[in-house]
Amino acid sequence: MTEQLTEQWMTAVTDALSELQASRVAQGAMLEAMLASHPEPALLRLCWDRLAASLIATVAQRKASSTVEKPIESHTLEQLAFWNERLTRCFPPA
Repeated sequence: MTEQLTEQWMTAVTDALSELQASRVAQGAMLEAMLASHPEPALLRLCWDRLAASLIATVAQRKASSTVEKPIESHTLEQLAFWNERLTRCFPPA
């Protein structure tokens, strides 16, 4: 019985992770499309800089003040840096 419950749990976790990965891929594709087609690149850049700066500061502060390392914080910072680099390549800051 325990083995069956463990197998069901593993299947549920695998399904949830697959859904999260699919969502991330879809969101990335949507962001790429928005980036490529935005009618006002300067406004997009300004909004991104404001939003990303506060997110980066919040996550970095949590990471610095935490005694336990949380991989999600490092991953969040990596993803924000990736999109920042992508945006900078497409629309260099003025």
